[in-house]
Amino acid sequence: MRYTVSAVYDRSDFIGFMQAYNDRNKKLKSMSLITTYGTKMGSAVMLFGGAYNLYTMFSTGMWDMKMLAYSAILIVVALGLSMIPIDELAGRKAWNDYPLQGMKITYDFEAGGFIETRQGNPYKHNYKDIIELYADEDRYYLYVRENSAYIVCKRGFTEGNAEEFAKYIENKTGLKMKFKGVKEEPKPKEEYWNDEDDEDEDEEI
Repeated sequence: MRYTVSAVYDRSDFIGFMQAYNDRNKKLKSMSLITTYGTKMGSAVMLFGGAYNLYTMFSTGMWDMKMLAYSAILIVVALGLSMIPIDELAGRKAWNDYPLQGMKITYDFEAGGFIETRQGNPYKHNYKDIIELYADEDRYYLYVRENSAYIVCKRGFTEGNAEEFAKYIENKTGLKMKFKGVKEEPKPKEEYWNDEDDEDEDEEI
């Protein structure tokens, strides 16, 4: 079986990567939540400060153009921070720094490995180099390092089925695919086997 995936990455792919990066690791997810709530609290303080300055000028009738502009900036920044998640901001920054914007990347998954083609240049990779598998609704992430992964877009499958690819890559890597929002099932408890119990049952018979 062979799978071929071609796609031109866009900003949403990088935002998805940052969300996956934070979501798949419990420690990072906790830190992300702390940062998110801390940012929201900071934005609330900024919003209150800007609104209070406007209220003071309105109630006293003493208008200061510099203070008015400063208060307006505080309110705009506060609203922006409260509406955009931290991982989305990080994804947008990563996308802005991405040097291959607008370029098509193709992955060919075959029995002995997979080939990544960029700018007409093929690069051969081994399945054993993949250390973790993760997926969200639109993409698969094949991690080769903690913060580095091949992004396989489900929209880009030209050969093979996107949904069946999960089982395929699991078989090739020997890893279990983790899906966003799906908790891992707890491992069943190992039952303790006591040979004496068997002996007691034999005696009763």
